Amino acid sequence: MLDMETPYATPNSSPDSGVILEADQLLLDKAASGLSLINLAILVNICSVVLMYAVSPLLGLLALVGLVMALVGIIRVGVGTKAGTLMTVFYVLLMFVPYLNILILLAVNSRASNHLKKHGYKVGLVGAKKPS
Repeated sequence: MLDMETPYATPNSSPDSGVILEADQLLLDKAASGLSLINLAILVNICSVVLMYAVSPLLGLLALVGLVMALVGIIRVGVGTKAGTLMTVFYVLLMFVPYLNILILLAVNSRASNHLKKHGYKVGLVGAKKPS
């Protein structure tokens, strides 16, 4: 007899197999876009703090833009990496704590970068590129 796999078997989509299912690819793309938003949110938060103290306290409102970017980025990374609802909600709540939010963004950035690297993405300063 020929050694053939059954067409009804569940496809293997582990990172070691080299096969990525379309649904997994969509999740990874969502995590990559969330990572880009988080990187920009870190930059906007740091700039808003510097501008708030150097120029005018009114420029601290720029941090609201960074907050929205961070919230959307954390949710996208949480969904894309399958981090879990409780952890994602915990990170979202910590975004409202001043100065701690930048540390949380760095932690989420690190976790998302490692996850994407494990799946073959090239991670840089502005985001992640799909493997070819």
